[in-house]
Amino acid sequence: MNLSRLRGTDLLNELSCYLRSYSLPISVQPSLKGGGSGTLVSYKSFRGILTATHVMANDLDTREVYAPIKKTSDPSFFLNEKIPVKGILCIETPQAIQLFRDREKDWPENALDICLVEIEEHIFSEIIQKSGKHAINLLSHQENYHKNFDKYCCSHTDWCWAFYGYPREEANHDEYNILKSRFDGVYVSGGAFRKETPLTQVIVQSQMGADLWEHQLGKTADILPKSFEGMSGAGVWQISFRGEDGIPLEIDEAFFFGVFVAQASDCLLTRGPTSLYDIFLNSIYALLK
Repeated sequence: MNLSRLRGTDLLNELSCYLRSYSLPISVQPSLKGGGSGTLVSYKSFRGILTATHVMANDLDTREVYAPIKKTSDPSFFLNEKIPVKGILCIETPQAIQLFRDREKDWPENALDICLVEIEEHIFSEIIQKSGKHAINLLSHQENYHKNFDKYCCSHTDWCWAFYGYPREEANHDEYNILKSRFDGVYVSGGAFRKETPLTQVIVQSQMGADLWEHQLGKTADILPKSFEGMSGAGVWQISFRGEDGIPLEIDEAFFFGVFVAQASDCLLTRGPTSLYDIFLNSIYALLK
């Protein structure tokens, strides 16, 4: 599908609303101007917010985060509230964590950069009820990925990739403490598998290499933020459409693909399904069994 044909359509609005129902900005600051983006998820006995490790690297011992989870009369905006945290689950080494804390360094490719802000089940249920949002069942997506590996691991298919995140550029709160930014929302791109990145620092009971995907920004009529800072940790979805003559008419499938981790000079970088479903989830489950 020609992605430019999505611009300004009801279909893109539908996709945006769908992805927003799983997504939220996250921060240890009540203002939310720091921090990143996240996705509400469940996996076996775990509940929480999936995000990037570097978003939480300076606050791995925190016992509270903030996110807009109380729905308002406007379905696009939510009131900000404090969320008690059970723990931060990640598999990075202390060396990798230190690199994440050093803002002057380039993003380290040999660190996975996926973490789960774990939340007690009863609190998580309250968040879902209060927000009207939904949680992704990662176990279901993991099983689907393993049963249909060739379908989801290959970039040479009729897929596009959609990110729903919250860049903090020009973000502010109104008088009702609702965070607003002109850049919040869905970003849609093509994607290309760049290379296999060996995780020499972070492999836990696994010899698999992580997949790293690059999504070219390219030319666009849309106004993009100067920096995607604040979008780190956003959920990435693999989307296919049904249509006629190259014109997308409806969403065929939305597969939860991975996590946004960095912005390079001309592209956005994400960890894909091998990183998420084969390395991260299996590792944290093995560590806590």
